[in-house]
Amino acid sequence: MEAFKNAGRVGILADSLHTYYVSGSSVSFKWNEKRILSDRVLHKAARDFITEKCGFISAHNEEFLTAVYMSAIVDTCNVLLGSDAPEAEKIKGILDIFSHEYTKALASSEKLGMSFGYEGAVKTQAQRRELFGSAAEWMLSQGDVPGEVFEKFCDVGAFICAAAEYAEGWLFFRKHRARFLLDSGRAGEAKAELAELEELLPADKEILAMKAEAGREAK
Repeated sequence: MEAFKNAGRVGILADSLHTYYVSGSSVSFKWNEKRILSDRVLHKAARDFITEKCGFISAHNEEFLTAVYMSAIVDTCNVLLGSDAPEAEKIKGILDIFSHEYTKALASSEKLGMSFGYEGAVKTQAQRRELFGSAAEWMLSQGDVPGEVFEKFCDVGAFICAAAEYAEGWLFFRKHRARFLLDSGRAGEAKAELAELEELLPADKEILAMKAEAGREAK
């Protein structure tokens, strides 16, 4: 990218003069805590490059860069979760990836892949569903979450489930967040959280019970 950035002119040959081999034992498949940051650095560098050269990022390039970033974090998640890193480090990494603004932009992109044609859009959006769906399943499988990250764990879990269109998972994390607020002596915040949930599920016994508890604790 630096070569393109500093070049006055660029020519493109019709022939392919480079062959790329992927080795399963390369560093690309070994966990390094700096990998998460690297995905962001590369994404930002690409955006800055196009902006500097073109003055703006077109809708097509926006979709392409978002798709490339998605592929990068898919690989990063697979390497992280498949590594022998401690579970606490895996949780920290997943929270870091899915709470970042680039990942939130990926989740909210309504036209992801649309400029790639119908088949391209279907494939790209399916990849996104698989990414968030797999992340949701992993988050829901965690039984021992450190207390210092539990609230963020619930927030990110709810976000991931919303992106995956997994209503049951979203409700699970919202309820657990409310329970955490109650147990932490933050009854006022819990009451507000539960009021929102009650609007969606006015007959849910668990929500009503926690709301009543929050009302008593808030007095």
